[in-house]
Amino acid sequence: MSNKSEFVEQILSYIKEHDSLHYKKIRKTVNELTVKNETEYKHFCYLLYQYFSDTHKTVESVSANYLQMVNDMRYEGIYFKKNKKYSCKNQNEAYLKVYSNKEVMSYYMNALLLSQILWAHHFKMLMYFNNQLVMEYLKKTNSVLDIGPGHGFFSNIVIKNFPAIEKLDIVDISLESLEMTKKIIGSGEGRINYLQKDIFEHETEEKYDLIIFGEVLEHLDEPVTVLKKLIKYLSPNGYLWLTTPTNAPAIDHIYLFRSKDEIVELLIKSGLKVTNDFGCYAEDVPEEVAVKFDISYLYGAFCQRQTD
Repeated sequence: MSNKSEFVEQILSYIKEHDSLHYKKIRKTVNELTVKNETEYKHFCYLLYQYFSDTHKTVESVSANYLQMVNDMRYEGIYFKKNKKYSCKNQNEAYLKVYSNKEVMSYYMNALLLSQILWAHHFKMLMYFNNQLVMEYLKKTNSVLDIGPGHGFFSNIVIKNFPAIEKLDIVDISLESLEMTKKIIGSGEGRINYLQKDIFEHETEEKYDLIIFGEVLEHLDEPVTVLKKLIKYLSPNGYLWLTTPTNAPAIDHIYLFRSKDEIVELLIKSGLKVTNDFGCYAEDVPEEVAVKFDISYLYGAFCQRQTD
């Protein structure tokens, strides 16, 4: 792995050589993120550099993984435009094709990890979450449940903001995801528990002040069922933080949201109310253009259970 100060530039150099069209987009993104969120951006770049170094990955290999995912998404996008639905039919198909396939999971997780610093909407969502944690309504957070952590970036932000947190439980069906998260954020001096479980089968008597559910809804057959279950795990004044995209074809996306309104309607149907939210499009275009061409919109919301 390259020197950490050169890491991102070498990634970009590889992408420029092998996919010049995509390079133009992310070059602009990296320039803007570096200026607007310099300290935070360097922190997450370092997490990536450290992880890839510790796992003996080269710039060439992780860059190739990333471009493989980009090409997969292009093909999925063609299917989506033609059929107005995702190609992956259900959770079982996603498990067989992706989550149980170590070769696919290896390249896909590496690629998604890079997307956290190369895609503006991913990084902006991290920054919104980070900025909200200093707000008064989240100050009493002592226990956290993170479901489907991906790479653990939201949990990493929690640990930084709440160094005295008592408990952080991390649940994922994928062993690869859990191992990656553990390498990135560690054990938290014994306060972090890693549990390889399907959320549908996970049962606990614990009550959590904050539940993190980042980009999971789109991977589920029946998201309402899971959300109703999670509500039971919230402490009386607890918050559920969730993110999910609209119109985002990918090899393992199942549940299609066509608009932000559809997401909010599903949350209300599940027994939740939105208290704070944020969203941004995957492309830097006017909203009317984004709507016309089904540009993906990443939505994030802090929710509480509805009261009578």
